[in-house]
Amino acid sequence: MTQKPPHLREEGTESLGLRAPSGAAQPSFRIEVTHGPDAATAAVIDGGAASRVLVGTGSTCHVVLTDRSVSRRHLALSLRDGLLFAEDLGSTNGTFIGSIRIESVGLAGGEEIVVGGTRIRTERLATPAVATVARAASFGRVIGASVAMRSLYPLAESLSKSHVPVLVEGEAGTGKELLAEVLHERGPRSAASFLVLDPTGLEPDAIDASLFGAGGNQGLLEQAHGGTLVLDEPSELPPVVQAKLARFLQRHPVTRADGSLLAAVDARIIALSRTDVEREVQAGRLREDLATILGAARLELPPLRRREGDVAVLASAFFKALRIEDRVLPPITLRRFEAYSWPGNVRELERAVVRFATSGDDETNPRHAFRDEAREPSMDELCRRVLDADLALGASRDVIVADFERRFVRTALERHGGNVTRAAAASGIARRYFHMLRVRHRV
Repeated sequence: MTQKPPHLREEGTESLGLRAPSGAAQPSFRIEVTHGPDAATAAVIDGGAASRVLVGTGSTCHVVLTDRSVSRRHLALSLRDGLLFAEDLGSTNGTFIGSIRIESVGLAGGEEIVVGGTRIRTERLATPAVATVARAASFGRVIGASVAMRSLYPLAESLSKSHVPVLVEGEAGTGKELLAEVLHERGPRSAASFLVLDPTGLEPDAIDASLFGAGGNQGLLEQAHGGTLVLDEPSELPPVVQAKLARFLQRHPVTRADGSLLAAVDARIIALSRTDVEREVQAGRLREDLATILGAARLELPPLRRREGDVAVLASAFFKALRIEDRVLPPITLRRFEAYSWPGNVRELERAVVRFATSGDDETNPRHAFRDEAREPSMDELCRRVLDADLALGASRDVIVADFERRFVRTALERHGGNVTRAAAASGIARRYFHMLRVRHRV
């Protein structure tokens, strides 16, 4: 996502009749609460809706319920393949269709969804889904020609001109940081500062001083006056800093560490989160008032596996940006890339393109070749397999390092009873980085 191919246009929108694989127009759906404290609450899911319509008690959901037996972010609804897909989001009490508990299911309309003590009726509407999407295959330096991405661009364009806080959500590697940069670049604050606070590895006092200033030194909030401040993973901020930040964003002065007062400044806040913010609130890792402020507007970047056609577009753009004369990505390489699920998303794809350009290796995940479902090989055996495979040095190193990281994280968790905080501290790394390794290797 570092360079925009010159043929991609950036202006205009269009109405797009969404199509199912059969060629029929995607239907619209209406949902209505028929039983529970929020009876008569209703919403329509159509082509103008967000990529996912979230249902729960959390303030950042699209359909907010008051039923206390419903989780903060309980259920996601989306249109796909001519159906209304209902996906449980790891709720405490589960999601049911009738008496059957579901994780994800496609609904044709007429079903009853049960969440906690609330019953929701689904209705298929006669009017087909019509999405307003950008004609462009990019939004600034954010590239994506899929409907999933182009449906985000009109809202992103509108938010770039706004001053309200924005919460950008998405899995690791989906391009949240780049989207934040483009929102800044295309808005009225583009000539002012663009600053980022990443709390990883910082002590609480250092985070407080970095954000609010101390000892006569300006903090990031003051430095970003007239510009933009990006908060990377706000749930990683210490609780005291979260409380102080929430108060400050509510236009109250706060006291710096040195005892001086910090009054209001004009900094636009963009928060980035790869995790479910409502789950972070429920777990006590993120204050609800801060989550509500930061989520005044929300953009959710879809994972690459849900961006139909974008793998080829992105891979070609990344390869072109390398400026390798007289070379293009071979069709067989593009087919291999398109067949892979890309758990590391756009970042992983970009690295794969660079690896191919430098070594000719287009294996999307060489670790698959060394997995043994029946038993885990010893490190010595794994090394022998890698050496016998005659891989390039970089690919060989990736296999060995990834396997060691997986074993290390698993062992650390076993030693500390599954407690991530204690395991990370004993490992000598930040909790956030330890958790990232855990997710990456599915430990």
